[in-house]
Amino acid sequence: MKLTEKQQLVGILVVAGALVVGEVVFGFMGNSQREELQSELSSLDDRQRVAQAKCDRIPDLEAKVRELSDIVDQYTEILPREDEVSPDAFLDDISRLCSEVGLEIASANPIEVKDTTKAPRRTGNRNTPAPKNQPKSFVQHKYRFEMAGSFPALLQFLNGVENHTRFLQVDELSVENLASGGAGSALEAALDPRKSLVVELSTYTYSATPVPEEVTQ
Repeated sequence: MKLTEKQQLVGILVVAGALVVGEVVFGFMGNSQREELQSELSSLDDRQRVAQAKCDRIPDLEAKVRELSDIVDQYTEILPREDEVSPDAFLDDISRLCSEVGLEIASANPIEVKDTTKAPRRTGNRNTPAPKNQPKSFVQHKYRFEMAGSFPALLQFLNGVENHTRFLQVDELSVENLASGGAGSALEAALDPRKSLVVELSTYTYSATPVPEEVTQ
């Protein structure tokens, strides 16, 4: 069947239209896929930047670990050993210090410690920053001493505690007149240079192996 020129022209236009439509559809689909690929590549770039940022922090984190390890080492150098915080050993140590400054110990008793999360802190010339979250391997030991002596002797005692070779801290301190009987006892007690002293001291021991959280003394 021979087509007329008009029919041939219509056929050519139909084919051309179909090609144009196909090209438009293909272009649209290709553009959609390209946008998805670009979005995925952008997401991968973001993940790579985050991963690289974490990798860049590794040297700083390693330095922080070494710094914290050095802090623990500083603590362990000044903290007493377990045998040095037993009641007898601790009493002997404090008695020796009191004898050197002229204080008399009337009584000495360990105090039960229920909260072992308080980090040791040093004041004065032996101040050492304490970590905010104290490991369970630090265990507090606390003692209460009732003493008698002069105020200058007390100052010397406190200075000895501050400069002790092992870590010691004063938690509580009270100074009162010595009790006396008879007329004018209040005035006599006030004029007496010797005072009644109550001092609560604490220290810490450290173990590389964390200890159970329990009441210690």
